[in-house]
Amino acid sequence: MSNRKCICLTITSLAIGGAEKQCLLLAKALQPHHDVFVVIVQPQPRHPGHLAMIAEAKIEHYFLAGNPVQRIWDFAGLLKKKHTSLIFSFLPADSFYAAIAGSIAKIPFRIGGIRNDRMHPLKAQMLKFLHNRIFDFSISNSFSGARFFIKKGFASEKMLVVHNGISINTQPIARPPKMEIIIASAGRFVPQKDYETALKSITRLREICPLETKIHYWIIGFGPDENLIRSQVEEYGLQAEVTLIVNPDNLPELYRQADIYLCTSTFEGLSNAIMEAMAYSLPVVATRVGDNDQLVQHGANGFLTEVKEIEAISQHLQVLVLSHADRIRTGQAGYEHLKQNFSFEAFQKKYLQIVERVTNPG
Repeated sequence: MSNRKCICLTITSLAIGGAEKQCLLLAKALQPHHDVFVVIVQPQPRHPGHLAMIAEAKIEHYFLAGNPVQRIWDFAGLLKKKHTSLIFSFLPADSFYAAIAGSIAKIPFRIGGIRNDRMHPLKAQMLKFLHNRIFDFSISNSFSGARFFIKKGFASEKMLVVHNGISINTQPIARPPKMEIIIASAGRFVPQKDYETALKSITRLREICPLETKIHYWIIGFGPDENLIRSQVEEYGLQAEVTLIVNPDNLPELYRQADIYLCTSTFEGLSNAIMEAMAYSLPVVATRVGDNDQLVQHGANGFLTEVKEIEAISQHLQVLVLSHADRIRTGQAGYEHLKQNFSFEAFQKKYLQIVERVTNPG
């Protein structure tokens, strides 16, 4: 008798972002063992990289359309048609849809998602109700997020922690010495990422490095703060040193060209962007938020600072900018740490255990 279950994964959209990548990675991890399909609540946007992953892994997927009531009705009908046993949700919006459609379709098991260690209060209240009253469990991708939301009243006995995973398709990279050092950040253009601190740190780095040192800073991503960031680049006189690369379709190549990765976030869960940078052997300078300390081992594969610590950030960047040997050493140490502790195989094993635990209690 087969132990295969029909499992639905939900995600709000296929916009560029960590939750979207983790949803598709989970589909890839589960589908050798279970019947899996992905429901995307909002048909747009659709990032080319996500569409390529869906095609490559042959992930069965459905886009909901129409007004919210129509989407919920169609979602519930799809769940019934598939004889779905379990739903995984990732973000507040798709968790809301999954909770209602799952209730209509009488799905036996539902698991929510927490992808950060902070959240807008209204979203947090809605998610707390779903976590405590509707979902069997919620999965936080960080210990910091789990601790934060338990303090906010989320039932602790229903909180699980599973770190993000990553498919590592690269070998360790030893970049040759270069005349111009490229520092990169990747993520949504939103206040959480605190690009102003990054720009102030680049300004300070320019002051403390020798005059002949050539530095360029790439800000990679998209989002509502794009114009604000551009104005800040002009305000700090960094037009020659900073380039915004908006919604690129060649992110792996950009990681290969970069030399250092910078994260100045004010809060995080477990950063997908840092993981991707480490997969390309990039040394990391990051703020000590979320579970960044699970990825970045201070002094070994990069450096950690407190939020908005411009002087510390710039000094750590200076060490890496001026020393090719330190860049190679820390970058390769990060690659090995990632491979040993955050591999696709470890991620897959943890989620398969959760499916077994939830659907076959006792």
